Amino acid sequence: LELLSNVEVAKTWKKLKKGLDKKGETYMLHQRKFVPNLIQYFLDLLKSIHPGSVEKEAVIYCERFLEFMTDMLCQLPTRRFFHAYLEDRKVHIECALSKLHQMEQGQ
Repeated sequence: LELLSNVEVAKTWKKLKKGLDKKGETYMLHQRKFVPNLIQYFLDLLKSIHPGSVEKEAVIYCERFLEFMTDMLCQLPTRRFFHAYLEDRKVHIECALSKLHQMEQGQ
């Protein structure tokens, strides 16, 4: 790499690499999949709600998660990536087609 020919950049790169090696693969995997796992859990929970079996805790969780997604979209550093990910997962469509959205509790 061209950047590694610079002594300062090479030192910084070595330091970063050591730090990543110490944390391990499981830590990095957790960091990388945290938000996708949250969204997948939300979508699974949304699909599991049916008109006859509405749990108040599930509805509250869905409301809070929607607030969380709104907050993530409102923050400048995360907006670009989070919006692209939500579009890729088609979260808006899943929410609009869910049974909860059609019920009175979901309005």
